[in-house]
Amino acid sequence: MKILSNLVFDKVSGELIGYTDLGDPDINFGTLDKVDELASHALVFFVRGICTDLKFSLAYFATNGVSSYQLMPLFWEVVAILEVACNLWIIASTSDGALPNRRLYRMHKALDNNPDCDDFHRTLNLYAPQRYIYFFTDRHIS
Repeated sequence: MKILSNLVFDKVSGELIGYTDLGDPDINFGTLDKVDELASHALVFFVRGICTDLKFSLAYFATNGVSSYQLMPLFWEVVAILEVACNLWIIASTSDGALPNRRLYRMHKALDNNPDCDDFHRTLNLYAPQRYIYFFTDRHIS
């Protein structure tokens, strides 16, 4: 989601909170051109239950946009936390139709047990190989 560039200070602590941060200093320095650049977007991993009222933001990152290669380890870390630590079954992932999200979904084709399939809308769950994770966007992935 896009954030306003003037929302960079925490009024309570007085800290600058608008800098780009992918959650791991090694990832920041390895993938970002400027680590002290002000963020323009927020990447949010929001969890929602299907048959329950469970709704919460698990993680969020201030960014200037991310690539599919930056999203891949973050996505699977979130899946690992929810599947292994919280014992929550991940069955679907939704996102907007931004290009990095569509590319992330395409990258998962190699993880499927049927690599000849043209279905980019699912992947095997690495933490529960008996189940798939289905991908949904607000526009069709082509």
